[in-house]
Amino acid sequence: MSVISAVMPTYNQDKFIEDALKSLVHHFDELVICDDGSTDDTPEILRRWEGNYKHIKVVTHLTNLGTAEAINTAVDFLSPDYEWLTWCSSDNIYADDWRVVVDEEIEPDFGAMYTSYLWGLPGDPRSRIEHQNHYPDRLINQTACYYGPSFVIRKDIWEAAGKHRGRISHDYDHWLRIEEACWGAGAEIVFRGDPRTPYVLYNAHDERVTLTRKDQYDAPHWQAEGRKRRGL
Repeated sequence: MSVISAVMPTYNQDKFIEDALKSLVHHFDELVICDDGSTDDTPEILRRWEGNYKHIKVVTHLTNLGTAEAINTAVDFLSPDYEWLTWCSSDNIYADDWRVVVDEEIEPDFGAMYTSYLWGLPGDPRSRIEHQNHYPDRLINQTACYYGPSFVIRKDIWEAAGKHRGRISHDYDHWLRIEEACWGAGAEIVFRGDPRTPYVLYNAHDERVTLTRKDQYDAPHWQAEGRKRRGL
């Protein structure tokens, strides 16, 4: 069984974070949460969880620096012996069998592995299962990240890709560099699991950052930079 760690950035998520933690706390060997300057009840909730679980660590930004910086800070506090890493939003819900599927499907030569997920709201009939197989350069030809919230990335690949950057589209930029790190290492990015099964609920509520801060959407910038980097 692989050692899988997770980091979680959070900011003013007291409406959602308790349910998120209940769903994922047993999936990871280590969870580092960065409270990015919350002003609601999030800090109190996190203190309680950190006190109840030895494998949870909470670190804090005094002011809100954005999701990318919160992810980077949390990564800096990981123990050195993890093998695979993911980052979790503090409003998404993990299925009970998420870790079982990852342990069954993951291979040491993978650079990254991801699964299908449910986009929508809990119980909403308009919700839909999302999944796409990977092939080279698909990501660079769009300005959205199709990998979704259910993934693990090998430690050396994560480190080779470098830190998260930007405000809204940091995940898109990071995946562009994950692709390139995988190519450089001769490692695969693979889709695994039943494509008809949602392994994580992407909680598409109206308070998510991609809506409240959509004026800071910076994917075209990262796409242009990625295309230049790839000589396209």
